[in-house]
Amino acid sequence: MRLAKRLLIIMTILSFIFVLHGEKYKEYYFKLPAKGFNEVMKINEICSVDKVEDNFIYGYANEKQFLDLTTKYLDIEVLVNPSKTRNFTMANSVSEVREWDSYPTHTAYIETMNEFATNYPEICTVESIGTSIDGRDILVAKISDNVNVEEAEPEFYYSGQMHGDELVTSVLFLRLIDYLLENYGTDPQVTAIVNSSEIHINPISNPDGVYTDDDSTVFGATRYNANGIDLNRNFPGVNGVEHPDDNELQVENSMQINYANTNTFVMSSNSHSGAEVINYPWDYWARRHADDAWFIDVSRAYVDLVHEAAPNSYMHDYNDGITNGYDWYQVVGSRQDWFNYYNNCREITLELSNNKILAENLLDAHWNYNYEGMLNWLEQVNYGIAGVTLLYIQTLMLVIITDLSQQEHTLFRFQQRDMKLLF
Repeated sequence: MRLAKRLLIIMTILSFIFVLHGEKYKEYYFKLPAKGFNEVMKINEICSVDKVEDNFIYGYANEKQFLDLTTKYLDIEVLVNPSKTRNFTMANSVSEVREWDSYPTHTAYIETMNEFATNYPEICTVESIGTSIDGRDILVAKISDNVNVEEAEPEFYYSGQMHGDELVTSVLFLRLIDYLLENYGTDPQVTAIVNSSEIHINPISNPDGVYTDDDSTVFGATRYNANGIDLNRNFPGVNGVEHPDDNELQVENSMQINYANTNTFVMSSNSHSGAEVINYPWDYWARRHADDAWFIDVSRAYVDLVHEAAPNSYMHDYNDGITNGYDWYQVVGSRQDWFNYYNNCREITLELSNNKILAENLLDAHWNYNYEGMLNWLEQVNYGIAGVTLLYIQTLMLVIITDLSQQEHTLFRFQQRDMKLLF
C-alpha cells in the first residue's frame, strides 16, 4: 500500500512538471547517486545511462522504465531534459545552415540535403531510406566520382544523431558533405577519397527525436524516438537475443539494417555527443574483437589528429581519447555491435562533445577539431585488398586482387558484388 501511494504521488508530481514545461511526456531525465560500476550496469539494464559525473548517474527512461526504477531506488531525482534548459539559434534556410553557427530547422535540413544533389549531380545523390514513425524522411547522401555507376570501390557509412538530443553530430556531418563536394577536384586528399570510394552520410537517423516539439526548433529534443525507445539499445543483440530491450525492432533501426544489407559497407561510424572519446567494439562482450589491435590503431590515428588541432582540454578522457566499449560500460543492442557482428563491417562510435547541447558558437571549433580525423577515417577504407567477385558458390571464391598491403589481417568484407579485406 505504501509503495502504491508513493508511486501515485511521484506520478502526480511528474505530470505537473511536464504540463508546466509544455511536454507531452515520453522520456524522463534523472539522476541517482553512483554506488560503483556494478550499480551503473544494473541501471543500464533497466534504462539508458547517459553519464556518470560527480558521483551521480544520469540517465533517460520511458514511463515503464521509470516506474521500474522508482520501485528500486528511493533517491531518484527527476531533472529537466537538457534540451529544455535554453533556447536555440535556428537556421531557417540553406544559406543560414551553411554559416555553420546554428542548428537547422527540419525544413532547412531537408532543403540543404537536396541542394547538395542538385548542385553536384555528377558526384552526389540524396535518397530517403524510409520515413520515421512521425513520417519524416531519413536522408542519406551518397558521394563518389561516378555516383550513378556501381563500381568496385569500398563503401563507407557515416551516420549521426540516433539520439535526438545529441545535437552536434548532424551539423558536423552536413558540413562534411559540403566540404567533400566543395573541394572535389581542387583538394588532392578529398579528390583521392571521392575517386577511390563510395561514401554514404546520414546526418540525422532519428529525426523524431531531434524535432520532438516542433519542426522549427530543436528545443525539447529527446534521446528516444517517437515511441520512447532508445535506438542504441534496440538492435538485435550479439548475445543472440533478437529484442534485447524487450521492444520490437524500431522502424528507424529496420531502415538502417536494410540499408546496410543492401550496400557493402566496409567501414562505418555511428556518431554521438555527451562524451569526447572514440569507442570501439565490443559494447556487450568483455572479450576483445579479433581485430582489436586494428581498432586501437585507427582510433588512435583519429584522436592524434584531433589533439593536433584542439586545445588540451578536448578528447583526453578515458585512455587519452579512446576506449573499448565494454570497458566504458556494457551495452546490449547497440548499433556498433550489430554492424560489426552481423554485417561484417568495421564500425566505431564517435563521441564528439561532452556537452550534447553544444552552444552554437562552438560548432565551428568542433568542426576544426574533428574534420581531419573524419577524412583520415574515410581514407582507412582503402588500405588492404580489394576486388570483384567473379564466382560465388558457397566457399568457392575467385577474385581479382587490386591492392595489397604488408600488414596482417583477421577480417574481411565479402559479398557477391564486391570484396574488401582491410589491413
